Amino acid sequence: MSPVSCLMELEPQKDNNHARLGVFSRLFRWVKKTFQRFMGWLGGFRLPAGWARGAAWGAGVLVVLSGVYIGYTSQSGFGRGLDALVGGVLGLLGYLMVLWIVPGIVRLLMKLPPLFWVALVAAVYIQEEIWGDRIWLNWLFIGLASGAVILLGAAIYTLRHEAWGGMLVRKRVLLVVMAILGVGALVILGVVLFSPGYPAYELPVQVVLGPTQLDAANPGEPGSYQVGTLTYGSGTDIRRPEYGAEADLITKTVNASPYVSYSGLAEKARTYFWGFDTAHVPLNGRVWYPEGEGTFPLVLVVHGNHSMTDYSDPGYAYLGELLASRGFIVVSVDENFFNGGLYGKSSGENDARAWVLLQHLEVWKEWHRNSFTPFYGKVDWENIALIGHSRGGEAVALAAYFNRLTHYPNNARIIWDFDFNIRSVVAIAPVDGQHKPADHLPELTDINYLVLQGSHDADLYFFDGIQQYQRVSFSDPDSDWFKASLYIYRANHGQFNTTWGERDGSAVWGQMLNTDALLNSEEQRQIAKVYISAFLEATLHDADAYVPMFADYRLAGEWLPQTGYINSYADGGTVLAADFEEDADVTTLSLMGGIASSSRLSSWGEQELRYRNGDRQENHVVRLGWSSTPANYTLKLPSEAVQAWEISAEDTLVMSLADERTPEEGLEGLDFSVVLFDRSGNQAKVQLSDVMPLMTQFPAEFSRMRLWNEDKYDAESEAVLQSYRIPLSLFVAENLFFDPSRVSRIMLVFDQSQSGKIYLDDVGFDLTP
Repeated sequence: MSPVSCLMELEPQKDNNHARLGVFSRLFRWVKKTFQRFMGWLGGFRLPAGWARGAAWGAGVLVVLSGVYIGYTSQSGFGRGLDALVGGVLGLLGYLMVLWIVPGIVRLLMKLPPLFWVALVAAVYIQEEIWGDRIWLNWLFIGLASGAVILLGAAIYTLRHEAWGGMLVRKRVLLVVMAILGVGALVILGVVLFSPGYPAYELPVQVVLGPTQLDAANPGEPGSYQVGTLTYGSGTDIRRPEYGAEADLITKTVNASPYVSYSGLAEKARTYFWGFDTAHVPLNGRVWYPEGEGTFPLVLVVHGNHSMTDYSDPGYAYLGELLASRGFIVVSVDENFFNGGLYGKSSGENDARAWVLLQHLEVWKEWHRNSFTPFYGKVDWENIALIGHSRGGEAVALAAYFNRLTHYPNNARIIWDFDFNIRSVVAIAPVDGQHKPADHLPELTDINYLVLQGSHDADLYFFDGIQQYQRVSFSDPDSDWFKASLYIYRANHGQFNTTWGERDGSAVWGQMLNTDALLNSEEQRQIAKVYISAFLEATLHDADAYVPMFADYRLAGEWLPQTGYINSYADGGTVLAADFEEDADVTTLSLMGGIASSSRLSSWGEQELRYRNGDRQENHVVRLGWSSTPANYTLKLPSEAVQAWEISAEDTLVMSLADERTPEEGLEGLDFSVVLFDRSGNQAKVQLSDVMPLMTQFPAEFSRMRLWNEDKYDAESEAVLQSYRIPLSLFVAENLFFDPSRVSRIMLVFDQSQSGKIYLDDVGFDLTP
């Protein structure tokens, strides 16, 4: 084709392009003109005379109310009435400043063109989309409150000083809009602050708890002992008479300054308030004890961080009374002076909390030996337990760790000589890693360990305590040591302590928590009573009948409230073929000579399990996914190891599993088969759901403001591993020719659910001693 022909062919296309450009140009000019007219009309609005004074009046009222509220919730220790009065006086001073400053600020802001506000909103949105910083949500609350009172204040002031009939229509429209916006903002705030919230999600997988299947009495019910109470302390406490003039027993003070210190104004304020410094820390405790003959195990309970003037130690009376009636001496230890509050932040003091617990044990050792004390010869020194909540949950693990050391790890010039018989540790919603002795996380050996955690804990909103569970080990396979965890759907942080309550936060943040989704306080504490009492009965009173409930919560049946549970368990007899900690080779096992393989999996890889907030758990698992059936994952075991283990039909296959899918993905539970092969080729299969269903992840929306859930609490849920214990007798019953002593392969066959994703960990056997 000639060049002329080409130009002739292209000419119509060129005309079409010009036509399209003309249309776009006219459309753009029309949009531009319309926008200019709208902005001009909007700019024609003028606030009535006195609007700035009215706005300042409204803002001033907000400042006064805020002052009263902040004072009331400050918990200075001098009484809420005085706190509210001081806050109100400061609010009035703020009101005078508002009357002086706000009118000028508002006038300045109103001079800015409307386009500025459009650009500002767009910039905030773009910044959030690009960098993911949702700080604008935090300012939304402040903006709504301030905007509401300013708009209503200006509107009310104007209506009081100008006649409605003499106003221009434009001014009337403006006042109505201002009033609607102000009232609307207040309604939104009211709904956020005072609505009951919304109930928790109904779990796709439901485990209905049936009758209790243990040959033992309900450990959550009182025992046969009458309970006596007393308090002990320095005798000079200026804030709490039960540890001052009313103390039944007087104790020495101890020098905690090597372990905790405050500086500057915080040190002076705290010393003034408490009447002592860190070099003269008191040993205060409230005691519940069984009235009767004999020696009794000693149990220390310690609280965590809370407002130092909202005393936490009385909040475990429900445990003290229960356990004392069942034959334990229980002490709720006062460490409120380490907590944060109006007089300074508490941080980096968990070693001090742990050390003070050991100092309490020193006092009890003296009382046990002293015939002039009421506890002479009363303490069973072979059986001591520590229970801690929140920071106290880490403190009790540290105390058990320090108990076996001869020197303070962070300063070896300080020599220790404790060596108490601490057999059991209970951690309730504990933190982990806030104190690392010599930069090492504490590893506990040959001790009984129990950790409880709620899925709706809005303070410690991820299962931090599971890491200490992972760091508990046993050296003797024939011992009776064990460790257990319980993850509880709809339990929060505070209801384990009666003084902390249902709000895992204070002031406005606490008010915005979605408390309607929680278990009620009695149900949550019932779980604590049953599990903690059974744990101490099993580990300090040798009541072995309770041990199976820690491996399978369903055995506790009617003792527990109906909700979702996930539990982990291991004991001294557990031997593992695979814990996935050995290396980065997915085909090797932690058991030397073992081999992993798969068929038709859509995903297969090893990784560290992560919390809800994305942090690593320091626990490696294998992640398995399938999109068609059947698919499988196989662990081949070396014959030498199997022979050494001497596995029998009385033993148990163990593994830990979690549904990897988020609640949005996991609309129903997963199921698959577990197949064992022996060296003669015989195989036997057990379906997982016949042993225990695989729970979906527990979803939690902590805040009534759903926008804030992702901002503050990250993911909606997290994966928590459930221990599965499958008796080998079930495999023998399925195939009488199968020989457990010659097991060669463990295979997970994904044949029940069309697709799914799981985490697998700690595969092995629990051998009968």
